[in-house]
Amino acid sequence: MRRVEDVSELYVVVNSSPETLDSEFEIETARDRLYELDPSTGECNSVEATRGSGHLRSYMRLGARGATVLWATDEEVPTEGRPPEVRGGNIETELELESVVRKAPNVLVVDYCELRIGGEVRESEHVYAANEALWEAHGMETNGWMATIQYRDQILARNKTTPSGSGGTVRYRFTISEDLDPAGIRLAVETPELWETKVNGHSVDLTRGGRWLDVHTRTTEVGTLLVPGENVVELDGHPFDVRREIESIYLLGDFSCTASDPGSSLAPPQPLCLGSWRRRGHPFYDREVVYVFRLPEGSSRGVLSLDEDDWHGSFLLVEQNGRVVARLWEPPYEVLVEGDSPLTLRVVGLPKNLLGPWHDPKRPRGRAWIPMWYGPDIPTSPQPGERYDLLDLGLFKAPRWTLTV
Repeated sequence: MRRVEDVSELYVVVNSSPETLDSEFEIETARDRLYELDPSTGECNSVEATRGSGHLRSYMRLGARGATVLWATDEEVPTEGRPPEVRGGNIETELELESVVRKAPNVLVVDYCELRIGGEVRESEHVYAANEALWEAHGMETNGWMATIQYRDQILARNKTTPSGSGGTVRYRFTISEDLDPAGIRLAVETPELWETKVNGHSVDLTRGGRWLDVHTRTTEVGTLLVPGENVVELDGHPFDVRREIESIYLLGDFSCTASDPGSSLAPPQPLCLGSWRRRGHPFYDREVVYVFRLPEGSSRGVLSLDEDDWHGSFLLVEQNGRVVARLWEPPYEVLVEGDSPLTLRVVGLPKNLLGPWHDPKRPRGRAWIPMWYGPDIPTSPQPGERYDLLDLGLFKAPRWTLTV
């Protein structure tokens, strides 16, 4: 893509290939100087170019699925030369892992419930099935906010006609192992101001709780109300209110999640290590995990590298001495590091495990539509935890270290 601005020309170059682009190139321009603008850091680097008849010729190395911006201008910009290519030696060393720390509380999602409408108690079912049943019981085809458009206040106006005896009660059940200390565990509920909440029969006020996930989801500590074995969270909503939807609830704290039937149960925390988070009791965790590695003795300058299958997440941050030295999200996963202080790798998770969809038998990737959460092919009965569709996130292998040549 080429753009002309005043006396400058900008060329956006994108490498959509999974292979590194390594080639000479030529651009048609009457400008005398060429610079490269790094879109990920904002840095401006000078590029050595040869002037030809109506063009500039130079060399480019662009990583797989990478992008860069070339700037042709007559302006002389004070800047450094293009950074040298990262290149390690022939002898690789696998770095020694010092510690692994989770940066946020672990999460248990409870996405099945029992709905009481009038004198009827429905069997335990997926929250979206219960939500549809609640709306149908009050004269609506389905959830009024599900892929619909409100004209003026036609949906909100239904609140003016709902009788005082309308509404429903939702019960969520989860299990805590005998050897888990529940101190500090928090409950998170969406729009708690629209529900009366009880935990094992004790009233809980979440309306002044701390924000979690978004502004409408609030948390409060409930550890003192939890007991070994089965626990029940009850949300009572009377009368019916169109702003109220039945959604999953969340438990946050220092624990591990063990697959059970249905869903998962709470167990004592497991220390994280190299490998999949979900296989270490963190199936729904989506925040950061910090890995600290010791550099080989006598190291002062080297290349840190990972293969594409060595980690999975949304982002990989490399830090040294409290400063981010690289942000990696596409191959090649390589960074030039100087100094001998420990290296920190922060793996940032993905929202897929926390928010689903978990029960679509087709298990699609890279896209999301409403029927993947609730549709004709999605089971509505509570599912065993081992059947949840979850990604393996985390750092699976220690990074490699090679001295530079």
